[in-house]
Amino acid sequence: LLAIFTAILLQSRSRRAWLPWGWIILSLLPAILFLRFDSVINGPRLMMLASVGIAWLWADAALTLAQTQWWRRVLAAGLLALLLWQNGRFIHTRMQLHQMLGQAFDEAIAVATTANAAGETAVLLNFPSWLAPTETYAIGHEGVLFWPDYVPHQELTRVHNGQRADLIFARVEAIRPQLPYFYGVTGSPPDWEALRQQPTAVYVTRYTETAVTLQPAGQLDSPTPTAPPLATFMNNDQPALALLAATTSYATPDTATIQLTWQLNAPLPTHTIFVHLLDANGQLLTQADGDPLAGSYPFTAWETGEVVFDVRRAAAVDAVQVLVGVYDWTTGERLTAVTPSTAVTPETAVPFPDNAVSLSLMGE
Repeated sequence: LLAIFTAILLQSRSRRAWLPWGWIILSLLPAILFLRFDSVINGPRLMMLASVGIAWLWADAALTLAQTQWWRRVLAAGLLALLLWQNGRFIHTRMQLHQMLGQAFDEAIAVATTANAAGETAVLLNFPSWLAPTETYAIGHEGVLFWPDYVPHQELTRVHNGQRADLIFARVEAIRPQLPYFYGVTGSPPDWEALRQQPTAVYVTRYTETAVTLQPAGQLDSPTPTAPPLATFMNNDQPALALLAATTSYATPDTATIQLTWQLNAPLPTHTIFVHLLDANGQLLTQADGDPLAGSYPFTAWETGEVVFDVRRAAAVDAVQVLVGVYDWTTGERLTAVTPSTAVTPETAVPFPDNAVSLSLMGE
């Protein structure tokens, strides 16, 4: 449409037709010459002055088109109405993205404040830095940039409550979901060695079509429960992993929360956890399998003797039982789950049925 209107303006043979283009070029030139391209393309405020020239261009085009016959006036009015509709739709979509990101940042401030008050560092996995619709334009850079990489993450809470947060953004590509929109995450891969030197509360970012939320994923450097372990998982006839504690509850009427405390006693290079939710007839309803801390912390990253608090959520309509165990993801074979004792050996071990610890899940 711009090309058509430009052709119409040029046909008028008026120097005034070039003024909008001159305005656009001159208003953008300083930013293009002296700023990084990233800063220009991601900074809508730098385009505001140029937008005056764009509005001028459209107005000149409409006036030129509507100067003679009535049908041309109708055509000009229709084109302007189409332009306004497209711009209104554009703004509405971007406002939705701003709202999604704004709610996510409000939640991030809340969880960071809560974790810091408990003496813990808050680690947010795959927290968004920008969102963009899949619909793009031939010329332009779409989306909403909310957290530039040059802004220190500790500033997230300081601008709201005056206190710098003990907060870390971490990126885990393996657990990023595919979505009906584009998004970027902030942070670098987690430095687990450094993180486990201090009490750390881990949260994972959950994305849906209409919302971005944070869910608890667990804790590093978790206190060891005083009660006896629930189960020991044997690998090559040696105690490899202990399930120290487990609780189940309904976070909502249709979502279950499973809280597990693990201690690694021997290397598990190719193993992960399964969590199966069953109905009253013993039929599998859903699963919450994967590595601890929302799939971000495989056993290969653990230290021997380390204790980790692991939180999982799963859709759980009509679920009444949870089975928890460990399996080799390369073969599908489960580790032997046995009742713990002071000295577990192949001779003294009492295995659990199906090598899984059974937990009751009762509704609210």
